[in-house]
Amino acid sequence: MRGFTIVELMVVMGIFGIVSSVAITIYFQLVQASNRASITAEVEQNASYAMEMMTREIRGASCVGGGGETLEIKDANCEETVITFAKSDGNLVKIVDSTPHNLNDPNKVVVKSLVFGPGSLDFTSRSVTIDLSMESKKPAPHTQFKGEISLHETVSLRKY
Repeated sequence: MRGFTIVELMVVMGIFGIVSSVAITIYFQLVQASNRASITAEVEQNASYAMEMMTREIRGASCVGGGGETLEIKDANCEETVITFAKSDGNLVKIVDSTPHNLNDPNKVVVKSLVFGPGSLDFTSRSVTIDLSMESKKPAPHTQFKGEISLHETVSLRKY
């Protein structure tokens, strides 16, 4: 007799089913891990960019003041506000000439918290502490994962 018996076919189909289900499970876990990594990278990129833009402006400033969620950078004579950084509607904005510019992608991330310090800055401060927390706006597909990052940096003014 040539061919396979029904028992042999059933055994092969069972083994194939087990191998397939393991492979599909591994595939979906890899897709979820990739989505999580992508979201985490997006949040980290937005936070790093925002922090770099703020530290660059603060280092080159002569006069900074404010505190809480707002920081003002004034001109060399400490009279007119040139740049303002603030949290507005879940975004980090840089305001120049009364025009706000988002420092984060509002479609992908939201600013959870922004604190400039220490305490209230009175335009004689020589350093500024920035605490910034961002998270992804939407969870990753097919999971409840939301990427989140918190950054802390102390920036010294270079001009005295």
